[in-house]
Amino acid sequence: MHFLIKNAFLTYYLRLSIHRSFRLWVGLGFGLNIGLLLINLALIVFQCIPVAAAFTPLLRIKGAECMNRYYVLLAPSTLNVILDFYVFALPIPTLWRLQMPLRTKIGVISVFAFGGISVILSMIRFHSLLKLISLNPQETAKGVGEVMIVAALELNVAVIAVNLPAIRSIYQVAAKGELRSSETAPEAVE
Repeated sequence: MHFLIKNAFLTYYLRLSIHRSFRLWVGLGFGLNIGLLLINLALIVFQCIPVAAAFTPLLRIKGAECMNRYYVLLAPSTLNVILDFYVFALPIPTLWRLQMPLRTKIGVISVFAFGGISVILSMIRFHSLLKLISLNPQETAKGVGEVMIVAALELNVAVIAVNLPAIRSIYQVAAKGELRSSETAPEAVE
């Protein structure tokens, strides 16, 4: 899900500027995002040798060796926070250079800044993972619950943030009264 949301942001960023340097930075973001996805998949699949030991931990396969769970939990989360910050910060210099009134510019930047909430939640999720690792087995359920709640908030805020530019446009059209309901729309001609 994180991969798709970041790709949606980066794809939208391609519409912000035609400058080659900005597009290269966006392309780097795509590359880093694909790299993060591949790292996450590799950690999930190859965390144990034999691979089956990772997917059937209750069988306790004899002779299986698994990576330290700290690395499996924290490496993707650390890289995700870094990439979240990169994707969040990438358009701000370009937006600031846009030729528009200061009030409009601040409004546009504030729409993008909403994505900063997702970055903050990503950091909180990382902190929750750190706490989860150090919990006693009796407290693990509470820790997992906290991580899941923060992760769900992070994803929902990110989805809202990536859609805010479109929502803003729809709101502006609706405020002008240019949207028609199906009841007032002209009938289709056969």
